[in-house]
Amino acid sequence: MGIRNVAAAGIAAFVLSAAGCGFFRDAEISYMAPGGNLHTAHLECWMEITFSGEPPGDPRDVEVIFSSIAMPGPQKFDWAFISEHDLIRKGDWRGYKANADTSAESNPPLETAIRVKFPLRSHDRFRVEAGDELELHATLYWGGEEQHSLSRTLGHVFAKEGGAF
Repeated sequence: MGIRNVAAAGIAAFVLSAAGCGFFRDAEISYMAPGGNLHTAHLECWMEITFSGEPPGDPRDVEVIFSSIAMPGPQKFDWAFISEHDLIRKGDWRGYKANADTSAESNPPLETAIRVKFPLRSHDRFRVEAGDELELHATLYWGGEEQHSLSRTLGHVFAKEGGAF
């Protein structure tokens, strides 16, 4: 086996292993910032999702699933919700407005970030046990396959009261 064949085999092995571990994705969570208010028992999460390439299935089969020990259970959002709540800047620090170019009937735009504020329910009170992490986890699915997942801390959202939140 010549040096070129060894190099080609090495590159092929890298590409196949990178594809298997999710290095090449068709969609990703490009930004995630949880926030909220303990007094209203509501969490929220600003997120930007970027789609590229073609999904393995239906392009409108988009789902974001959130989970945390601070929440009563997983909360799911589909393409209908995401497309309806896609926001764009009004311009020069004047806030956000709905993106009229995104709809439940259209496919997600490619190479353009979708910015969404997700409303999330949380427990009024909960206890963090040793080993537990006070984080918000988000997993993005597109075309029926997991594309990306991220976790962010929620410690800044909740005020600590004697070990309980």
